[in-house]
Amino acid sequence: MSERAITEASSYTDRILKLVPAEFVAAYLAIHNAIASTEMDEGRQFEVSLASSLLLLAILPFYSYRILGIRSKKQNIAAAISFMIWVISLGGVLESFAWYLPVYSTIAIIIWTLAAPLLVTR
Repeated sequence: MSERAITEASSYTDRILKLVPAEFVAAYLAIHNAIASTEMDEGRQFEVSLASSLLLLAILPFYSYRILGIRSKKQNIAAAISFMIWVISLGGVLESFAWYLPVYSTIAIIIWTLAAPLLVTR
């Protein structure tokens, strides 16, 4: 069994740490910073950022299953949701929408961080 897999014996704190795909958050940040440092116009930056985020999201379940050895569908789904919430909370893709306020992402990440470990118990 993978050390990143959530089991019934996993503590609440362990579940939080195992649900946040740190490799993917780091990859997103690196890509986001690389895009921001280019001379692309804002529209093109948005397109590249969105495409990169969606590609990372598509890769995540396969990476979790094959590289991390996580077999739980619930945990893989929760990891994907965690990644999406982190992307939203870090800004980037949503910042160009008029309706977007950073407080929304702050609320989402707080609620998800508290709720996710309760939803995925093994």
